This record gives sequence, structure tokens and C-alpha cells, in this order.
Amino acid sequence: MITDDEIKWISEYCPSLNINQDRSEVSGLINFRAAYDKEGGFTWLIDDKQMAKGEILQDSYEVLVKKADKLTELPSLQLKIDEGKINIGRHFYPDGKACLCGPAERGKFIQSGFLFTKFLERLVVPFLYEQTYFDKYEKWPWNEYAHGSAGIFQSFAFSDGTKEDIEACLQDLRKDKNWPRIKAMLSGHERVTESSICFCNNPKQIRKCHPDILFRMAKLRSAIQKQSIRLN
Repeated sequence: MITDDEIKWISEYCPSLNINQDRSEVSGLINFRAAYDKEGGFTWLIDDKQMAKGEILQDSYEVLVKKADKLTELPSLQLKIDEGKINIGRHFYPDGKACLCGPAERGKFIQSGFLFTKFLERLVVPFLYEQTYFDKYEKWPWNEYAHGSAGIFQSFAFSDGTKEDIEACLQDLRKDKNWPRIKAMLSGHERVTESSICFCNNPKQIRKCHPDILFRMAKLRSAIQKQSIRLN
């Protein structure tokens, strides 16, 4: 999970992090200073003298990062914070692990070649930044995906629509307890209209429950057909 060069980098820029013997776990304190600007995006200000546009926040979190069991998954991130903050509304799964990105983004990140330092810069520190931002303003600094399968459809809608993007999204959709029905909708076995009962199992019609997801689901369904991907 971590190269020799990355260990040197971590010892210089994140000296409070500890790496276990087989390099499968990283734990300790991350002290960060970072900024976000809508035009310039997110910047981790590693150098204390470095400046950037946008809201500059400085904070520290005690973290635990564990190597993933599968090559198609990212390492998990857990924070040692008030248990009341560890909930789906704050982008945490029921098991306490952080939701760092959508499935399409995860797939691209892994395909581009995993580097732990890149994982810190592009996913971990931005997650810590948004948590501090939310504590301060009670809102998120950037747009967020919806929870559950709705967020997966959103993730695909903003992707390039490649076969890898499709597979990454399907991998997560299969974990949904409503997968049999979602599968029927994506395969075309169930005709989907605005009046259909929502895929999230809410008795409301889609147009009254998740109206913005209808065309996003259609995009994924079309991509599945074009790529001749079998659903199972």
C-alpha cells in the first residue's frame, strides 16, 4: 500500500502518522492546512507559507487507514471524533468508515495507479476539510451526492460512461437491498416512468421522491446496453 519513497514523504509532511510493519495500516494524527475555491478547486497547503484562494482552514484529526481486501476497493478511513458526528448525513457508513467518493470516481482513482500520498491529497484531506467546514458553517463546501443508490446514479451521470465506470457503479448497486428491483429497471424488464414507484422502496412515485434520478438512471441503462454488460 505504501512505497519506501512515500514513507519518507510521510515522515516529513505527516510526522504524526505511524505505519505498521507490513504497511497495511496507518494511524495517528493528521495536521492539515487547506483551502477550497470554486474556480481553483481544493489545495492542500503543505508548506506553511503557501497561500491559495478560497477558505483556508486548519485542523487536526486522529485517523486510522486500513488497506483494502480487494484491488477494486480503496483503503478505509476512520476518524476518532464525537460518535454523534459519525452518521450518514456526515458521509460515514454505518460501520463508521468514511464515504470518500462515488463509485465512478473510486474506479478512476484506482485505474490511474494507486499511490498512498495521492490518496491522502485527493481524498483523505479533502474529507477532513469538509468535516471542519461543516462544523463551522453547517453546510458543505462543495456539491455532494445523495445517499445510497441515488448517489451512485449521480456519480455515473458525471462520469465518462466507460465500461469501468459502469462496473464500479454496478458493484455498489448490488449491495443495495433493493438490487433485484433496480436490476429489473436497468435491464429493461421493468418499464420506468415518472409514475413508477421509486427505486428506493419509498411508496412515492419517482417524480415525487427522486425526480432528478430518472434521467441519470436512463443514462446508466443506456450505457449498459451499449456495452452489452450482463446484470447478475
